[in-house]
Amino acid sequence: MIVFSFLAGAGLGALLDAILALPIAGLEGMRREYFLLVMGSALACAVLAGFAFQLTARTPGFAWLRHCLDDGRAFWPGLVFGALPLFGSLAGDGVLYFPGSQHWMNLAIWIAIVGVAALLAPVLAKVFRPSAKQARTLTACAGLFFVVAWLLPTQLRPAEQVGPEIPIAAADFQAAQVGPDRPDLVLVSIDTLRSDLGHRSQFLLPVLEQWREQGTWADYALSPANQTVPGHVAMLSGLEHGQHGIARNIDRKELKENIEFFSSQLHAAGYRTAAIVSNAMMLGEYGWERGYEVYDDSDAEPGGTYFFVQVAGRLGWTGVGLGAGPAKRLVSKFFGVNPLDIQPPAQSRYATGQAENYIEEFAKSEAPYHLMVHYMDPHAPYAPPEETAGKFDAKPLTKAFRRYADDHRALLPRVEKALEEERTRAGGIAAAAHLRALYDEEILFMDSQLRRLEAAIVASGRPTVLVVTSDHGEFFGEHHKMEHGKFLYGPVVRVPFLALGLNGGKVPARKLDKPVDLIDIAPSLLAAAGLPIPEDLRGRSFLAEDFPELDHIARWGSMASIRRGDYKILVQLDIAGRTIGSYLGVYDLSTDPNEDGGQIDYSDVPGYQELQQRLEQLAGEVADLAERFPQEHAPIAEQVMAAALGYLDKVGEPVQFELEEDRE
Repeated sequence: MIVFSFLAGAGLGALLDAILALPIAGLEGMRREYFLLVMGSALACAVLAGFAFQLTARTPGFAWLRHCLDDGRAFWPGLVFGALPLFGSLAGDGVLYFPGSQHWMNLAIWIAIVGVAALLAPVLAKVFRPSAKQARTLTACAGLFFVVAWLLPTQLRPAEQVGPEIPIAAADFQAAQVGPDRPDLVLVSIDTLRSDLGHRSQFLLPVLEQWREQGTWADYALSPANQTVPGHVAMLSGLEHGQHGIARNIDRKELKENIEFFSSQLHAAGYRTAAIVSNAMMLGEYGWERGYEVYDDSDAEPGGTYFFVQVAGRLGWTGVGLGAGPAKRLVSKFFGVNPLDIQPPAQSRYATGQAENYIEEFAKSEAPYHLMVHYMDPHAPYAPPEETAGKFDAKPLTKAFRRYADDHRALLPRVEKALEEERTRAGGIAAAAHLRALYDEEILFMDSQLRRLEAAIVASGRPTVLVVTSDHGEFFGEHHKMEHGKFLYGPVVRVPFLALGLNGGKVPARKLDKPVDLIDIAPSLLAAAGLPIPEDLRGRSFLAEDFPELDHIARWGSMASIRRGDYKILVQLDIAGRTIGSYLGVYDLSTDPNEDGGQIDYSDVPGYQELQQRLEQLAGEVADLAERFPQEHAPIAEQVMAAALGYLDKVGEPVQFELEEDRE
């Protein structure tokens, strides 16, 4: 009787969890799968717990437990058992659920709560306790609900992707400030693209190497950040950090309320505007669609199956009992989920196809157009398509990392941890080289997409200015780091840059002797359109004959850097808008281009007092913006997206883990 009563309560509690927690988990589009997971995990664990109570009650010295649980009283601890995941979701992290490797603490807490419910069962049974027949009926109904859900069609398989169409231009659209003689403006951002595009003896983007002979280019451009959101804010608005305050991907409140993109000015002047993005950090709902007639972020939505696993795998008795990592892998195998669903190989094909469609459609109008195309392929997880896979002969991973080969979200932080420790560094370096080869193969694939884009522009026959760059770079072992969500060293702030004129678009053929800053892109494209450059934009036009030197400001969280010429200073900022203590690093890039540790005395930097004042000014501007736009707690769906791309495992904290070769 104890087992069936316990299962009856657990089934009812799990049913409440499966229905009521859907809005909390943000998985309304996957009701059937979420129902299966919640009911299945709760009932499977409840069977074990029910038999454990049954055996314990028969053990000498625990006869009192039979009094607490027999005759239908076990229904109440069972109800608490089944509904505990719901209570945990409502309470939030750190109350009934502690993320990460603390799942044993979670398990102990949850078992203790069920134990207290068992002790209180005689009192609660005065309210209701099922008869043996009722308990069996409730248990059978729970099983029946599970079977019915199992037989329903799956919702995890992705539907055919259809992007938004360009709206038909209004009749008065031609009455604009710009005429048809103004060039079309195409901005290409290749996410996570480093500036060093050479792999052994092969240039990774041959098309860029060819374009350099015809256009304006620099050895590299400088990104103001190491993450997607602040990098693209600079690119699309022309504003410095002190003017917008966005230093991380989760800093998006300011984006909605405080920032205008150059696309708005172009559109108001008569340009048709469209954008195609592939990163979940750039969904239109966050404010990115401002200024664009059509904003296609359909390929930026996180993959349904991956999103489901990342959310549902951490919740409930499966995640608490096994730990989030093993639970997610178990759920992946159960539902047949591919970890690459968040970013499938050759994802850029969709963006290129949509760009071809939009260019063809825009060419039907006399009005010039601006198109932004954002590619995602080089971003982790590194999964080159068949066309380029194996091109650079990536050496196999060592045994310590091999079991994580199919889950780069688990692999990459372990490689970084290995790089930090002397005894494991050799293995970490080899693993980083393996991943760099995969990354390079992805970049090589991008060459074919840029050629398709070029062909579409040339076929339109319209004068066009094409700009190719990136939002940030990537670490592959430099400074013992992987990916890009950390620090402001060269590998993550140096990105490629090239501007090209096609079909008569006017771009001078020259190499710039100074790095371009991403804040230069907005004023340059506005200048190409013949429009006034707003006074608050501090960038330069790379189309102008004169290209003066510009101090480069970069920021990540509370860390900031300033670069003037060959000198770079790295500091920490505090919440009150001050630089903290001594510098984190002072580098002479002419002798230490990789910032490998050859720090110099700050007094050796020409004009260092002026640079210090500029940093203090930035700190004050950032503090003022932080007061105006306080951070808000990100919903779980946004946390999962950030974690899936390697930024966070919970709000405000970097990804953390312990290097464990044989355990999760």
